[in-house]
Amino acid sequence: MPRLIKNRQIVEDNWLLLEEADSDKLQELAASDLIIPLQSWLDWQQASQIDSQQADQQDSQQADQEENQQGDQPDSQQKFREALAERSGRIAVWLDSNELPAQLGESLYYLDMIALNFPVFRDGRPFSSARELRQNLNFKGDIRAVGDVLRDQLFYMQRCGFTEFTMREDQNLEQALSAFEDFHEAYQSSVDRPLPLFRRRV
Repeated sequence: MPRLIKNRQIVEDNWLLLEEADSDKLQELAASDLIIPLQSWLDWQQASQIDSQQADQQDSQQADQEENQQGDQPDSQQKFREALAERSGRIAVWLDSNELPAQLGESLYYLDMIALNFPVFRDGRPFSSARELRQNLNFKGDIRAVGDVLRDQLFYMQRCGFTEFTMREDQNLEQALSAFEDFHEAYQSSVDRPLPLFRRRV
């Protein structure tokens, strides 16, 4: 089983990240814990909302109208929604670096974990997304770094709120653990240490 770093420890990774999620894949992996793309999660949320609206309709004319709207939905979206609802495994969502945590809306708080993708190590946008999740959206679950994740990034990722790290294949997990001890003090405030250094010394 693959391994990752979580809370400064090497543990087995029980999650499977899907680059694309469709109904067939969800049914095939119904008992697995899956990390699905943001757009797949949003499509399911939208379809579920439409179902809820239809259930509330009492007037037959309105019900017919809603049925026509349902008929306009692509078959693939209908199948995806049903497959997701029937799963026994957990679901998490991953965001690419050009996607924003705010796009999750209220559904954010139903997730145990959110993964943020680093397409290349030079792309710093997931750092901002992690801080947004912790400081502005008050997300309490795990935040996982995936993609081009290198040892020298870990100290800074932790300061922004990341708790899990799926390292690039060429990275040694045991050696990567030492990154958290690269610095013992930091001047600026951060998610893991809200007070800046001068405040901590008063």
